[in-house]
Amino acid sequence: MKIVKEEKHLYKFLKTVFDIQKSAKQKYIIGNYGFLYFYTPYRSGKFYQKSEKRIAMEYNFNEYASYTLSQLPNGDFELRENDALVIEQMINYMAKINDILNNAKFRYCIDKDDTCQLAKMTSLTHKMLCDDDMKYFRRFEDVEVFQNEDYLIADSNVVDDDLNIHVSLAFNTCGHEVELQVQEGIFKTILDAVSDEVEEEPKQEQEVPAEDEEVENENCPITDYKVETSFQEELETDLDNENPFAQEEEEPF
Repeated sequence: MKIVKEEKHLYKFLKTVFDIQKSAKQKYIIGNYGFLYFYTPYRSGKFYQKSEKRIAMEYNFNEYASYTLSQLPNGDFELRENDALVIEQMINYMAKINDILNNAKFRYCIDKDDTCQLAKMTSLTHKMLCDDDMKYFRRFEDVEVFQNEDYLIADSNVVDDDLNIHVSLAFNTCGHEVELQVQEGIFKTILDAVSDEVEEEPKQEQEVPAEDEEVENENCPITDYKVETSFQEELETDLDNENPFAQEEEEPF
């Protein structure tokens, strides 16, 4: 089954699947009547096109058919049936994808003119999306963002003349959250180490060798007036009896 560029809606969907599958070792494409599914461990989706007038514009994929996707030299795409999956496996994959999509909750609509789309998505969903995946949310028209736990979903429902085109893409953000937690942990460790150094530094500056009386005397207040010898000796004795490290024993705040 060949799909040419003039079949722009399915072609755009297959282009997305083709790009995603480049970096995936486990990849499946499943057709079932008018629906086309694709699955990779972190990305999956579904395509459906229907026309009430032009039956020829509806894609009738074979019942429980597994496909291999390839791109021809002229840029067209080709779907070839294979035996990579048995029917039970196809049913399980389709059920898993439908469960993710059907139980998702609406979050917001994508604004293609927004220059901070990735930051906005993270702020509204509290999930991190890979930078490269953001382009798929902008590729389709009238995209709404849905969320199902760790999954962020791009949902596009477009009416083109008498065609109804529905595209859904699901992205698992779980792996990116782990990376974020690791980065936050490393950053916190660095901050704690710097904080400890700052707290210990004053202690090193205040350390005074006990046997060096001249250094201790340097800490005595300097006065411009004369003091009687007996009073001066008494003052020095009191200073010697004080514990210069009394404050250092307190916990730093």
